[in-house]
Amino acid sequence: MIFFSDAMCIDWQGWYFTNGYGGTTVKNKSKKVTRVLVGALVGRDLGPTEFVCHTCHNKKCINPLHLYVG
Repeated sequence: MIFFSDAMCIDWQGWYFTNGYGGTTVKNKSKKVTRVLVGALVGRDLGPTEFVCHTCHNKKCINPLHLYVG
């Protein structure tokens, strides 16, 4: 069981884009892992004008409590 703490960052353990954000592959396309995660949490793909922001200002963090659409 994983417990999420608002104070604790969870760093992505996969590969990273050159800009420092975590990356993953979905249907043979490279995607920012935070966009995939937040999209799954809100139940839809994020639009091109929507961004995933970090309250912790840590590009590597994937803690859902630190992420919001802005």
